Amino acid sequence: MNGTKTARCDRGCGATDTVIDTGSKLVKNGIVFKTLNVDGTNVYGKVSNETETFSFINEVEIKGNATFVVSIDIYGIKQVPTKTVPGNR
Repeated sequence: MNGTKTARCDRGCGATDTVIDTGSKLVKNGIVFKTLNVDGTNVYGKVSNETETFSFINEVEIKGNATFVVSIDIYGIKQVPTKTVPGNR
């Protein structure tokens, strides 16, 4: 296997569609953010003063075998399992 999978039309049209197979070595590991900015290993963002909570669930897209945790300390010890944090009030 080369890390791809191909779908073929079974109605005689001859069409095919090849995509990278999830979990293959061709999938690059990484994290993509919708609105947050990355500076090295730090991620920054701004929210309005009215924001009571911020959820990373829909903000972060995982590629390949990458993972992420949300923590309230710089060492990653006090992790937030819900990936949703309160705003500072």
